[in-house]
Formats: sequence, C-alpha cells, structure tokens
Amino acid sequence: AGRATAPNGEELLRDGVLLSRDDDKVHRKAVHEWIKRHLPRLTSTTEEDADGGKCVRVLAKSAEASAGTSQDSGRGKGGGKGGKGGKGGGKGGKRPRRDNRIDWPLEAGSHRYLEFTLYKENRDTLHAILQLAQSLHVSQNLFTFAGTKDRRAVTAQRVSAFRLPASKIEQLMARKPFGDSLVASDCTYAPAPLRLGMLGGNHFTITLRDVDGSDAADGGGDAGG
Repeated sequence: AGRATAPNGEELLRDGVLLSRDDDKVHRKAVHEWIKRHLPRLTSTTEEDADGGKCVRVLAKSAEASAGTSQDSGRGKGGGKGGKGGKGGGKGGKRPRRDNRIDWPLEAGSHRYLEFTLYKENRDTLHAILQLAQSLHVSQNLFTFAGTKDRRAVTAQRVSAFRLPASKIEQLMARKPFGDSLVASDCTYAPAPLRLGMLGGNHFTITLRDVDGSDAADGGGDAGG
C-alpha cells in the first residue's frame, strides 16, 4: 500500500483520516471500540471506499461539534420541525454517504466472481493471497480457493474473488510487484466462488536432490534382512 501524506490540522478537523479497507464487521467494531476507549478526543464512522468496501474514518470530535453548531443555527432560522431537531435536523446531521463503487465489466454478465490462476513460489497459499490483497487494496476475505498449497514448492491453483474486475489484476501484474515468484493470470468470470473441498485432484512433479544414482538403483543401500 502507498504511504499516505499526513493531513494538517485543518484537514484532520474537516475530513478526518480514512483507514485502509476493512470488510470484517467484527474487526471494524473492535476498531471503533478501541478509538472510543483510548482516544477520547476522536470519534469514528464507517464509510464505503471507491471499490464499494467498508472503511473506518477517524474524526476529531470538534469536527462533529462544528458541524452540529452550523446545523443548529440553520435549524433556528427554519423553525418548525427543524427547531425541534426532528426529521429535517436528524438527517441533515449525518455525513452524506458516497457511492463510489466501480462499474462491473460488461463481459462479466451476470457472473459476480473473478477466477484466475495463482502461481507462487516459496510461500503458502494464505500468504500469497494476503500479499495480493494488500497490493490490490482489497480485503483478503474476497478470495476463496479449493485447497491450500505448501510453501516449499512451486505451485499453481485456481482462485476466485468476489466482484474483483480482471483489469485490476492485469494492471497489478503488469508492474510485476513480486517479480516472477507470484503471478496471477488467466482471468475469467464465474457464476459462483471456489470453496474448500471443490478439488478434483493434484498433479505433482517431485524433484529429488543430492541423491546418488547408484544408491537409488541399489534400492537405497542398507536394506533390512
């Protein structure tokens, strides 16, 4: 993930800080509770990011107070329902919700999942998915697969991702952020995700190193008799 520029005091007061995408509701709740307990001068809200995921925004409490003061003065002029802080005032006090979800590719049709081949070296499947998700700025919870592959091997497997456009994978791979040790390719759209256990079998190529050919031919040398 790129390094964000630290906001100045005015920007923090006005806009707050939007944390990285977090689609885990339980974890977001824990973040809100931690901020409430340890940072009493700050408050937090949940918003959608540009990809339609969930993010936590952290704000200075004075920003909420300023917004409330401005709306109170406006309601005073309007009178009636606004003076009571009823329907008009209640809705006006909320930060407008932005809908920045990306357009789903036409070629995907009604299919909501992207499926691709994940090639990896010297990392297990979960680590590879985590690295890929962080580079794409999406949650690793979007990805599913039929089975895990070992770390100490060169492996390839199919992986699915919920509403992840192929263009994002292709643009990332064009930059080769992992060299040739982690590659996602052969993207297609699918109607359903892969799940653990949906595996027809594995194909292995086993390489033996530091083995003397004559010993192998003799059956390993010392055989019990």
